Amino acid sequence: MRGAPKKKKINGWDKISNYLLKILKPYDWTLSFRFIVIPAVFLFLVVLITSLFFARSIHMSSQEHLTERLHLGHSLLNNQFRENFRFIDFSAARIAENPDVIQAFSSRDLSLINDLLKQSTDPIRQLPGFNSLDFCIYLDLDHEGPLSGWECTVRNEVIAPFVEKTWKSRDGNSEIYVGSMGLSRITLVPVIQDMKTAGVFGIHISLNSILFNLDLPRGMTMVPVVSDEFAANLNPALISMDYAGWIAYDSSHAFTLLPSASIDSNCRLSLERNNSFLLYPLMNSSGNELGGVILGIDHSLITSHNQAYWRYITIISLCFGLAIILTLFINLLKIKQFFQKLKRMVIASHSNDFSDRFETDPVHCLEVLNCHNEECPVYENPALVCYLETGSEAISPRWRDTCIFLNKYEDCTNCPVYAMRRGDELDEMRNVINTMMRLWSIFLDKSGRLLSKVLRTESTTYHIPSLDDVANRMEQMANLTSFSHDIRGVYQKEEVYEQLKIAFSKTFKIDHFLLFEVNSSQNRMSPVLDSHPDDVLCKKDIILNPEICRAKRMSEEVSSAGNEALCPYFNCDHSRHIRYCIPLVMGGQVGTVFSFMVPRSEWNMRREQVVVLRKYMEETAPILTTLRLLEVTREQSMRDPLTHCQNRRFLDEYMQQYEPLCIRENKTIGFLMADLDYFKQVNDHHGHQAGDMMLKQVVSIIKEGIRSSDLLIRYGGEEFLILLPQVEPDMSEAVAEKIRAKIEQYEFDIGDGKRIKKTISLGVAEFPHDADSMYKAIKFSDVALYEAKKKGRNRVIRFKREMWTDEDY
Repeated sequence: MRGAPKKKKINGWDKISNYLLKILKPYDWTLSFRFIVIPAVFLFLVVLITSLFFARSIHMSSQEHLTERLHLGHSLLNNQFRENFRFIDFSAARIAENPDVIQAFSSRDLSLINDLLKQSTDPIRQLPGFNSLDFCIYLDLDHEGPLSGWECTVRNEVIAPFVEKTWKSRDGNSEIYVGSMGLSRITLVPVIQDMKTAGVFGIHISLNSILFNLDLPRGMTMVPVVSDEFAANLNPALISMDYAGWIAYDSSHAFTLLPSASIDSNCRLSLERNNSFLLYPLMNSSGNELGGVILGIDHSLITSHNQAYWRYITIISLCFGLAIILTLFINLLKIKQFFQKLKRMVIASHSNDFSDRFETDPVHCLEVLNCHNEECPVYENPALVCYLETGSEAISPRWRDTCIFLNKYEDCTNCPVYAMRRGDELDEMRNVINTMMRLWSIFLDKSGRLLSKVLRTESTTYHIPSLDDVANRMEQMANLTSFSHDIRGVYQKEEVYEQLKIAFSKTFKIDHFLLFEVNSSQNRMSPVLDSHPDDVLCKKDIILNPEICRAKRMSEEVSSAGNEALCPYFNCDHSRHIRYCIPLVMGGQVGTVFSFMVPRSEWNMRREQVVVLRKYMEETAPILTTLRLLEVTREQSMRDPLTHCQNRRFLDEYMQQYEPLCIRENKTIGFLMADLDYFKQVNDHHGHQAGDMMLKQVVSIIKEGIRSSDLLIRYGGEEFLILLPQVEPDMSEAVAEKIRAKIEQYEFDIGDGKRIKKTISLGVAEFPHDADSMYKAIKFSDVALYEAKKKGRNRVIRFKREMWTDEDY
């Protein structure tokens, strides 16, 4: 057709550029690209990096292994040389100390000397590594050579100075040198007689014999070398290789093991492709490097083994990566089919077309079992059946009361409908969505009703036929919030206890319960709530001894459900009831203990209430703590902190309440005003701490001399007021005299091992005989005290009218 537009051809470059642009836009990636291409690229990179990492690790490990083996050979060689040299030096010294040798040198009997030295060195020569051992003899300093037939071409240059040094110093010497047989060592020892040198003999050994008997690690060999400077001393027949500053001798391995580059004398180590070397240097006493031993390892076998191992790891990694890509590809095909179908379903649902959504509905139990039970509610209404929507366990079949298998099978996995429904998660998602939408609508309805209760907009409790724990907890928290609101602003602890009583009996429907209040400072427990006062339970035992209460002692909950003998004071019929105790910790100590008893048949239901019960108790903790602190603060404000006696503030409140009662009942009250004599001297001479100790002891003595119903009040610094309620007339003076006598006889401990004696003066007045008001009686007892001080102290004075000089008596 002439009018048809021509199709534009897209060349290969455009395709590549479009593909690259799509790669740079993640939002345009397809599922294949996301789940196949991207993982394949990352897996390839992982395999590549892993391969390189293993190659590098294997190489480094090989290098470290070779280096360790070379250093091990170095250590073995060094230890061998050291032990052999030490043994030779020790043997030479022992030979020089031999009396026969000393006598032979003294007599200059050369034949005898040779025989003795040969006899001493033959056993050493039989040892491994000592077969080249020989000796030489010097009878004077002018002697030019050894007399044993041993040749040393450098003896004049090397050995002669040491012979002279040994002769004159009369001390042994040793030296390493290069001889005709290579590296050798000689030990020179003087023979001393009568503090004079009778001669010198030396023990010589070739180092090659030591090396020959050295047991090196497997795969390692060694090549003795000498420096070019000392090559002239060597026997030409022994030279194996003239090599860049070093001469290898007496070694069949020299040509194959020596490195391709010179071994630096400073570095000492050479790690090459096929061989590794380490130089063990040998120096003379002047510090000149004569030669050494090259330790070598051929590691071609190790390298080939490592390369094979690396190839094996690489192949395994590639196969593993391909398996992952293939698995992803197979699963991707299934996911793509699911999303394509889901796409059609979503588009259809937009037009309220749900036919495609339900064309593969779950298998109905009526179809699976071919059921014709017309009495079954499911048969009458198939919409009530449990479809096992999640593919594992039904979301809420138990509370629908429609599943005919609930009483037949232990769980849903044994249900034949479940067996038909069990399969791929993608095939089950449609049913899950449908079920969850329905359950969400129910949940929203519950939440709305519970929120109405929390906001107190609904007076009746809504009963929900479901096991939804969330809804139940919301209801319980609503009640807890209401309870917490009600206990705010209470004035006394009794109000809090009353609110708890209402919660226990009405909210939780508990018939038998006890609430103990714990006073830790006095170690006392007392019941503050008791639903059945006539029942003994554990009240009597705990009141007598609070420490027997396990909940209080351990600060943990105690139950008879699992162990009836856990607490021996449960005191209930365990076959019919369960006893449970909950301690409440306040300020780091147990403040209250709640104990309740429920029928055993109700325990499974009641056990779930324990968590909420504990929350109720915890809500009261800060309130009760605050109220207790207020009581303690009020009590402390009315007591003297040093002596723990009542103070004058307590006296004022006490007299306001007690004086009218005494007037109405015509009771006599004695007032004793006591003051320590010369108490200021104690503080001045012994310090205030000693004075405080004395006041405490005075309080103890006074309390021993009065009744428990009498009151002791610290009226001033060292002044005390004693109230004697309901005392017989004129008996107050006798009580005062009793106190005075005890104080006079007592020796007060004031610290540091010091004890002193003190006296006390007391003034006595009685109400109403001496005064018509208690305040006047206190004043008159103070006047009598002043009179006792005036008359010499350490006495008891009863108030008389003439002591009061004011006109207004």
